Amino acid sequence: MHQIYNALKQYHPENYASFPFEGEVIAIKETVGIFITMNPGYAGRSELPDNLKSQFRPISMMLPELSAICEIMLQAEGFKFGKAHSIKMTTLYNLMIQQLSKQDHYDFGLRAIKSVLTFAGMIKRDKSGDKEKDAA
Repeated sequence: MHQIYNALKQYHPENYASFPFEGEVIAIKETVGIFITMNPGYAGRSELPDNLKSQFRPISMMLPELSAICEIMLQAEGFKFGKAHSIKMTTLYNLMIQQLSKQDHYDFGLRAIKSVLTFAGMIKRDKSGDKEKDAA
């Protein structure tokens, strides 16, 4: 980070800026950006050290639109009625979040939803393959 930051401070377009980085000389453009995505509340994650935190501007992220993500994933997995199924899926997950206890082993995040939808697509493909075998 320090090498990139110093290279940006010394950047002059007329000099075709390049700098040494991990044993190689690479070019740098003034439009380069460094972004750090963190989720310190997630299991096994830690906070950004203060010396790095001072060099970045924090922004907050909104929660993902689960119904839209579910709809697209279901359609990608071959389901014809992705919108209707996505509403049912997100309703189910929201009910589980509200009604089940707040224990650490319950995970109702986007990764868990994605795993369930991927598995549903695998089951759908297996069932479709069984129908084709029966017809032959």
